[in-house]
Amino acid sequence: MDNLAESIRNNLLLRLKSPLIGAFCLSWIFLNLKGITLFILVDTPQRIEMVKAKSWLFYDDFFLPVLISLIYLVAFPVFHLVYDTFIDKYVTLRRIAISRKKISAEIEADPDYIKAVKANHLEVLIKEKENLENQISELENILHYKLCKGVSKEDEEWVHPMESIANKMRAAINKINSK
Repeated sequence: MDNLAESIRNNLLLRLKSPLIGAFCLSWIFLNLKGITLFILVDTPQRIEMVKAKSWLFYDDFFLPVLISLIYLVAFPVFHLVYDTFIDKYVTLRRIAISRKKISAEIEADPDYIKAVKANHLEVLIKEKENLENQISELENILHYKLCKGVSKEDEEWVHPMESIANKMRAAINKINSK
């Protein structure tokens, strides 16, 4: 007898674990909550009368719970998929961007990083200054060659302004070197 009761119990639990049957039972309970609550709260003779008086309707007791179950079993996973897609595409990307900005700000606020950046900027400035000095020297050599060779009237229009610009650039480089 115990084996039979245990077998029935295990069979019922197995059936209730099925998504369709479980969803059907939950939707039927939800739709009949008032009657179930009343059934639990009344005395035994009234319960018997309620069971005898119950008329089973196809629409209320079968079709509507099955419809709700199917909607739950189909719509909920679709909704969950849409939600996960939204989270993955928008929210997670936004969180990553915010996290990157925060990490970047923390790194940029680090004194060692600031020193390294300043040192790098100084190196770049020194290289650019040297490059500029070389170009000024080259320009001065070309102008000196033109002036030594003799400047024609046509060349005079651009040689003298270029010489003035080269002198100003040389003065600026000397001023930078003196600091």
